[in-house]
Amino acid sequence: MENLGKPDKKILFPGCLILYRFPEYEISAKLVLNQLNVETYSLPECACCGSFLQGKLDDWPYMTAYNLALAEEQHMDIITLCGGWINVFRRFQHQCRQDPGLMERVNERLRPLGLVFKNEVKVCHLLEYLHENLEALAETMQKKIPLRAAMVNPCQIFRPQEIMNFDNPDDLRAMRRVAGLAGVEIIPYSQENQCCGSTVSLADHDLGNIVAENRLIELERKQADAMIIACGDCQLLLDRLQKEYHTGKPIPGIFLPQLLGLAMGFTAQELRIRSPHIRRWLKNG
Repeated sequence: MENLGKPDKKILFPGCLILYRFPEYEISAKLVLNQLNVETYSLPECACCGSFLQGKLDDWPYMTAYNLALAEEQHMDIITLCGGWINVFRRFQHQCRQDPGLMERVNERLRPLGLVFKNEVKVCHLLEYLHENLEALAETMQKKIPLRAAMVNPCQIFRPQEIMNFDNPDDLRAMRRVAGLAGVEIIPYSQENQCCGSTVSLADHDLGNIVAENRLIELERKQADAMIIACGDCQLLLDRLQKEYHTGKPIPGIFLPQLLGLAMGFTAQELRIRSPHIRRWLKNG
């Protein structure tokens, strides 16, 4: 699709895990967003979002407020690639609306840094943005990718529903609609809407592995070629589990923007697709 008109300027916040483990997610997201006439910028001097500190340290809201205040200073809204990131930011913004005293406390901490948080910045996950611009996204598709693929829904961007306000957690359809534009055959399976196991593993490592292993066993039985993923935590756990424990057929993960990028005509190299299984499939397909 030819980029026409004034570009939509957004801050792209990958999240720490994606920055150091899955740069291909960020690279492919930028390529896809560029096709939708979105100009992406980094958030200068950003810090940890606070998601892993929530419930453990009382100071986590200040880290969240700091990042949001930086974005407000740039006068740009945020697109994030991380489920934990969007969840903690939406929760914090919700708490600020419920408790004006929280706004006062965080701004007191931000004042020495020359920052003010007004709770005006809009934050969304990449999947949300793509779903909101479904028609424009459809116009960028140049070919169909005939993979038999399974959705791994990024659970934290949907729950709790009263705060996240995106899709129906009990009947998720947004990711299916977006991925379906690439022409993939989407395989239904019983655990599609369940946690991948990553968040569970923070409390119970063995249980997290069992949850993930059950998914892989079912997808092997369903003869899935790949898993479509939109969260770094999902990719980390499912990839690690297959390398260390799972003895069945490999079922590689492909990030949602990598899949869409293939349908847009980008090469596997441009999209930084690392999986030898997917690269072999593309070469033979």
